[in-house]
Amino acid sequence: MPYLQSLYRSYWPQPADVVAPRLRELHWHPNVDEWQYYVKVSARMTVFAAGAHARTMDFHAGDVGYINQSLPHYVENIGDTDLVFLEVFRRPSTRIFRLASGLRTLRRA
Repeated sequence: MPYLQSLYRSYWPQPADVVAPRLRELHWHPNVDEWQYYVKVSARMTVFAAGAHARTMDFHAGDVGYINQSLPHYVENIGDTDLVFLEVFRRPSTRIFRLASGLRTLRRA
């Protein structure tokens, strides 16, 4: 399937899962936008923007989410079983900053 080969040269999907009833920690990607394709169960995602604005959206299997680069966000599993989704990026090496990791670094300083 040539169209899939072309897709994988331009986009890099990475599977992600969140065990019920947990959330994926607050993080952001400074160098790339993120698309998400929700495969299994239900999720709630919150995205934070400048000026203390935030938006929370619910997603179900088959839905697609989008986050602009550098916007902090987290994904919460609101279902009864493990959440499965694909994170899709436009570059093979994606940088990620996690709030918890940053706080640990500050504590050591």
